[in-house]
Amino acid sequence: MALVVPDVAEILMLQYIVNMLATDGTAGPAGGNRVLRLYTNNPTIDDSITTSVITEAVGATGYAPITLAGSSWTTTQAVGVTTAVYSEQTFTFTTAVTIYGYYVTSQTGGNLLWVEKFSGAPFQLPSGGGEIVLHPRSLLISDKFQYDLTNEVMKNTTNQTNCKKIINYYLKTKSAEQTARHFSIT
Repeated sequence: MALVVPDVAEILMLQYIVNMLATDGTAGPAGGNRVLRLYTNNPTIDDSITTSVITEAVGATGYAPITLAGSSWTTTQAVGVTTAVYSEQTFTFTTAVTIYGYYVTSQTGGNLLWVEKFSGAPFQLPSGGGEIVLHPRSLLISDKFQYDLTNEVMKNTTNQTNCKKIINYYLKTKSAEQTARHFSIT
């Protein structure tokens, strides 16, 4: 039988992941706060990725990783999607740099928690530098919502790659409610 995570537990699991809760259910930190980092290479992003293949932007003048305090995350749940959102964060560079995406690690141990390549990557800042602004978030999507969403998108495209791109676009740019409404998912 498959593992079932009830909706009420999804929000708790996400709160553990972003360090809002410690392992005993009290306020974090569990394993320290989370650290937001940028990377400058183009690794293959899949389930087997590790920090050993990610090149952090440490050589770029002005760059510093950003600590994300567990108590500053906000979690919500709607229409089968549980979301953790953090306030906008700005990385400032004073030199040229090429950035492909970001990743989040635990502060203690540096464990990789998640990684994302920017759509449209790479971004190249000029010799005078510039800023990269992120709004960190993490999603847990219920199997039913993913199944319903995939079925609705596949009605309009027979290409599985396009289907994944459409779903990723909506989940990254729209709220769960907007996505569900657009595809008539309840």
